Amino acid sequence: MLTESESSVLSAVERMESDMVTFLQCLLRVPSINPPGEYYGDCARQIGDVLDRLGFDVSYLVADDHPDHSDAYPRINVLG
Repeated sequence: MLTESESSVLSAVERMESDMVTFLQCLLRVPSINPPGEYYGDCARQIGDVLDRLGFDVSYLVADDHPDHSDAYPRINVLG
């Protein structure tokens, strides 16, 4: 038997199912092949755009100290 909280969460997930699938499809269309890590910036922007539409404050943090980070293949984290 589910608790009221568990039922509430499952209901919310079911309501968002279509949006979650669309979001995943958009991410999968970006050819972020690793290595070398092409199009990380595009993926970060996709994620940031969704978070922004959901009302989050969005920041992009470049992982300058990551060993795979370079100008050609930047490593970008999204914080929302």
